[in-house]
Amino acid sequence: MIEQRSMLLRLVGIAVAIALVMLVTDLGGAALRRLFLLENDAVLRGELWRLVTAHLVNLSRVHTHLNILGLGLILVSLWSILTPRMLARAILLSGAAISLGWLALMPAGVTYVGFSGITHGVMTFGGLVMLRTGPRWFGGLILACVAAKLGQEFFNGAVPGADAAIGGRVSFVSHTLGTLGGALAAREGPFWPRLGVGLVCLMLSLIHAEREAAALPAAVTADG
Repeated sequence: MIEQRSMLLRLVGIAVAIALVMLVTDLGGAALRRLFLLENDAVLRGELWRLVTAHLVNLSRVHTHLNILGLGLILVSLWSILTPRMLARAILLSGAAISLGWLALMPAGVTYVGFSGITHGVMTFGGLVMLRTGPRWFGGLILACVAAKLGQEFFNGAVPGADAAIGGRVSFVSHTLGTLGGALAAREGPFWPRLGVGLVCLMLSLIHAEREAAALPAAVTADG
């Protein structure tokens, strides 16, 4: 019991630390956002910190609060199967998949900020791990919810009012890339579901990248 409580406190500590960084960067306003956002040409000029910092800044206070709620959703849903090391791995690989995928798929001038792509990845990570460690029904439910959300975005786009609420356009490619990263991170999960999620998300990422590149020339995007 003491060990489980200590584990939970460390998980909460990681989430609180990320939330505090988001709140602090929100106070930096547009100037800090321009310095931290992800944009291909800036990264290729050597500004490599953007590969990490883009996930810690947001377009507006509402966007910040929504992404902090996403951290809370991770803790409430996955605390029973996560360790701090697993959470860190899921966050790092989901974030890396988004940043590197953005460099590979998106044109120069289209920029990215936000955390919810990582949230998609961590939730997928947890659902896949639960398929092996249990409760399997809950892991399946999590994966079904992620799939339903990605399907809604693919066929119908953003929820009405979402773009206006966060102060920019929702980037669906970040959600599919983050989910792909979560599948790659979930080495504790069963192989075939991981492979299936990864292949589907790779295909969706290619389609979304083409759509977003056409619709968002030189526009700041968000992961919603």
